[in-house]
Parts: sequence; structure tokens; C-alpha cells
Amino acid sequence: MSFFESPLFFRLFVGLFLSALVAWGYRRSRRYEEGAPASIAYGDAPAGHKYTYVYLNPLYLPIALGVYLLLILVLGLCNLWGMTVIFLGAVLTINIYFILLLLLLPLLRHFFSSRACAVLWLLPTFLFYNPAVPDNLAREALWTLKLPPDFPRLFMAVYLPVALVIFGWKLLANHLFYKRTMASAREITEGREPELFKAELERVSYLKPVKLCYCESISSPLSMGFYDQTRVTLLPRREYTEQELDFIFRHEVCHLQRCDIHTKVFLAFCLAFCWFDPLVWLAVRRAAEDLELACDELVLEGLGREERQAYARLLLMNSGKAPGFTSCLSAAGRTMRYRLKNVVEPRKRRPGTLLLATVMFLCVMGYGLVMFNI
Repeated sequence: MSFFESPLFFRLFVGLFLSALVAWGYRRSRRYEEGAPASIAYGDAPAGHKYTYVYLNPLYLPIALGVYLLLILVLGLCNLWGMTVIFLGAVLTINIYFILLLLLLPLLRHFFSSRACAVLWLLPTFLFYNPAVPDNLAREALWTLKLPPDFPRLFMAVYLPVALVIFGWKLLANHLFYKRTMASAREITEGREPELFKAELERVSYLKPVKLCYCESISSPLSMGFYDQTRVTLLPRREYTEQELDFIFRHEVCHLQRCDIHTKVFLAFCLAFCWFDPLVWLAVRRAAEDLELACDELVLEGLGREERQAYARLLLMNSGKAPGFTSCLSAAGRTMRYRLKNVVEPRKRRPGTLLLATVMFLCVMGYGLVMFNI
């Protein structure tokens, strides 16, 4: 067998390809966020529309693995053991990756931009959105873990139902929150708010429809909705200055452009399938913080000290919770303290393009070094 036919060549090829794809996608998303015109439309988006997620929508991973599981269960395309190995590989990789990222996060936040740190949590999407790629990468493992013969049945009877219940409950809780919140929401059709919101959407070339509503039951501005027909940005019933509205709309539109609502679903999926590890639950909370820090970074780019202080006061005035798959301007507790420190004491950080490419390459090279056998 020549080198070009070997598993190592395949691993190197996939690693370099995905690293280049991540680096290119991240640089393009940063250019979009800095105002560069869109040259490529995504899917059915109108020409000129700009999403700023890094190439792949975060929902690709849960959708791909969900469809794969459904095909296996309904059509019997794979035996029970084969299905167990595929899902164990994904769970093991996500679990180890999230724990390592959690441990390194203070150092990464110190040296690299918040946008890069937020994208780091999404790199498993690139590795697993096509289940055939990890399967080919794992052909030659360095270590093999011996599992009991009954493990596949235990996997189906215990582990998988718990994961599906947790994920299903989070989806249901989000749906109930959406219905309850929208029941008391009233669309804003007049005044300065719709004009400022429309101007911000047009400024960043976000051409998808988004409702703007008041809601009595929330304490902080937020956005929610999986689909174009359900996308909405909500404001609590209070008076805001024009500068505060500019801050709020810029922050929320950043979330919409980056598809952070979908990212929350991706993180819930990772949490559900790593439900046995409390460190992953903590990691998911830190990932949600990075989504907010990334939007803060975008809002405050190029602003002076007085404007930063005004933004910090806005965050304090609107502290609250963001239940379900929502983006929230301002959260409470430890997250708030860290965000305020970043707002009033900005630090020069590296963009993080090389970091993302390197981590993606290491993920590919490290996948499949540990495999399972009965």
C-alpha cells in the first residue's frame, strides 16, 4: 500500500482540508461583520444576505446524527454494535474536547478574541456532520477499550433514552417558553424603535424577516425563534434612549447573523449526549457566555470609553435570565461581572484564525485513537 492510499494520508488530507475550511470561513465571517459586501448567498437567502456563522450552520451536527440514527433504527442500515460504536465515538470526542476547552478557556480568553473562543465550541460540527468521515478516520486505533458483550443493549436501554429525554425536554421547554412569551407580546409598528431596528438590519445586510415586539413578562431584551416565520426580537416595557436602542439592536442582530439560537440547540444536543459528565454541563454554560462576549466585542468595536461605560450601564439595568434557546442582552451573576470587566477594560487580543485552524487539525488527527470493541 502506498502512502497516498494509507489511513494516515486520509487523516492528513481531511485535517488540512477542514483546517483550511474553518480558517477561510472564520475570516470571511469577520469580514462580513466588519462591513464587507456578501459575494455568495447561503441556500435560499436573497443575494447580498450575510450570515456570519463559520461556514456550517451549528444545527448540522444534531440533524445529521439524528437522521443517521433514524435510518439505522427504521431501515436497519447498520447492526446494533456498529451504531453504538459511531455514537460512542462522537460522545467520547465531544466530551474530551469540551473538558479540555473548559480547562484552557481562561488562557484562551486572555489572548484571543471572544469571537474565536465562541467558534471553538462549534468545531465538532465540522468533524461529525458527515458520519462517514469519522468512521474512516478511526480504522487504525492506538488504544482499544474492551466493553462487555451486553453493552450495546445497555446503550439502547439506558444511555440513549436518557439522552433523548434530556434533549426532548429542552426542546419542549423552549417551545413552551416561546408560546407563553409571545402570548403577551405586542408587535411594535410605530415610533422610533421599528425605524432604528430596520436601519440596523439593513446596515449589516440581514434580509430575513424579524418581528419587533414589546413583552411584559421579560426583564431583558432577547431574540428567539428557530425559523424565519418565528424569528422575533423582544423588548421589555421600559423607556430607552436612542443610544441604548442602538446598542440593543446591534447586539441582538449580531446574535441573529451568527445563528446563535441554533448554536444554543447544538450545545443542548452536546449536553444531552454527554449527560453523565457534570464538567460538560459547566462547559455548555461557558460556551453560552462566549456567545454573549462575542456579541459584546462586535458592538463595542471602535467605541470610546464613554460609550463603553454607557453600554455597561445598559447591561446592569437589564440583567436577567435567558431561558430556552434565546439570545439575551444581559445575564446575571458571574457572567455579568466578567462581561462588565471586558466592556470597561478592553484588552488587545489576537483574531484567532490560526488558533481555530490548528485546533481543527488536532481534532482530526486525534479522532479515533481510542476505539471500542466487545
